[in-house]
Order: sequence, then structure tokens, then C-alpha cells
Amino acid sequence: IYLEAICVSGITFRYEADRAVGLCRAGVLTYLTTCGGFIGPNNFGLDYIQGLCRGLFGIETVRFLAVEGLDVADLDHQALLQSGFSKARNLAALKK
Repeated sequence: IYLEAICVSGITFRYEADRAVGLCRAGVLTYLTTCGGFIGPNNFGLDYIQGLCRGLFGIETVRFLAVEGLDVADLDHQALLQSGFSKARNLAALKK
């Protein structure tokens, strides 16, 4: 719902002739998510975010981090989360 709410012509993009032109000043978007299982090759959430960013908002660089396997009983969920936090801090420290 949030993504739908921010797709507003004249605010996050505008039309020039027959195409959308992004108005966002961000150069990078970082997409963080958690998963009960494992995403595998069907990462539709990332596909959607990349499509919005590159095709509508004008944000060319999309970084991605998923903490996966949080519903898998035999895995150490706290260790997975701590690893995810560490990776997120590293992503946040990156320059473009």
C-alpha cells in the first residue's frame, strides 16, 4: 500500500511524451526483507522494487538483503538475524 501511495505523478515521477521520468533525488535504494523460507530464483518482491525504482522513480541502484530461513525449525534464528544486522550495517556504510 505504501508503494502505491508514493507513485504519484508530479511528486515521484512525471510524464514526458509517452514515458515516465523519475523525480526522486536518491541515487540508491536498499531493500531489506525477511523470509520464513528461502526465496530462490523467484524474488518477485525485488523485481517489483527494481521496476519501480528504475522505471518510475529514477533510482538506478537497488541494493538487496534478505534474512532467510526464519521459520525453519533447525536453524539458529538469532544467528541469522545478527548476521543480517551486520550485513545491513555494511550496506548502510557503502557509498554509491
